[in-house]
Amino acid sequence: MVYPEEKHEIVGPEFEPCAKYVFSGRVCGSKRRFAVRNIHLGLYCENGHSLPWPMGKPWASPDELRDLGFFEEWGLPPDAFPSRSRTPQRKRRGGWDLSESRRAQFLVEINRSDARCLLCGNTAFKGERDSIEAILWLQRAERLGLYAEVVDAINRMMPKPTKELPNWYSRLPDDLKFEVLHRFDDSRLLPDHPFPIVFLQAAQKREPNIVTEEVKRFGVDAMAMPACELCNRGRGARISESRADLLQRWADYRFQGVVAAVRAHPEFAYFEVLADLAYNTDIMAEVQAAMRQRPRSA
Repeated sequence: MVYPEEKHEIVGPEFEPCAKYVFSGRVCGSKRRFAVRNIHLGLYCENGHSLPWPMGKPWASPDELRDLGFFEEWGLPPDAFPSRSRTPQRKRRGGWDLSESRRAQFLVEINRSDARCLLCGNTAFKGERDSIEAILWLQRAERLGLYAEVVDAINRMMPKPTKELPNWYSRLPDDLKFEVLHRFDDSRLLPDHPFPIVFLQAAQKREPNIVTEEVKRFGVDAMAMPACELCNRGRGARISESRADLLQRWADYRFQGVVAAVRAHPEFAYFEVLADLAYNTDIMAEVQAAMRQRPRSA
């Protein structure tokens, strides 16, 4: 399915002609304009050729752009970016969100260059979509399927992308371009809870004397680990297959893979409480059954 692009042109500023190579030594002579198309902000010509905007930010609000100063003189209209911000994450009631200190720590962790999803092992894509690094990332993350389709499309391009001008993404067919774009977006790292929040809520409701505030905060904060948006969405309310797998995952994330260090940690007692409720009771099964019966939104 090809999704229609939302276009918001910022009129007024004049730019040099596009000059993008077309064929047989000819270049595009149409004028460039500053515009927003879907989630891409940059310079576009009348023929649809684009150049990335220099700040490298995939998302920005009008206020952020005005604060940059670089665009202020271009006279950004107040309605130029009506669809560029993500829907704010809804806060859960009852303190089931990450604490502010843990959220700040998590942001530091996922912004490291080597930060990976603990489920699929992929890093988050943070580069330019038309770069060589982007195609290499796609090769690592999608060895088959989508990557194979992209390679096939690149092989059909004339002239071929080069190391000096690796403009492969902007020349993909629209439907494939949107698939690649969504795959890049889906690599964003989010806090994943091996003990799903819905399970923690159900466990506290059934065993309020066992799932104390300390146990609850451990399950929400201490057990939050990075997982990409794709894995977050796909996992749902499932939990690791075994108690040992879950323990090893926590050890890999927090204790350099040393399970003995986990067992010696003061908070290991909280892990034991939640693991007993998850693996030795029917709470998790009830949660999963309720999730399967929940009607899907249109």
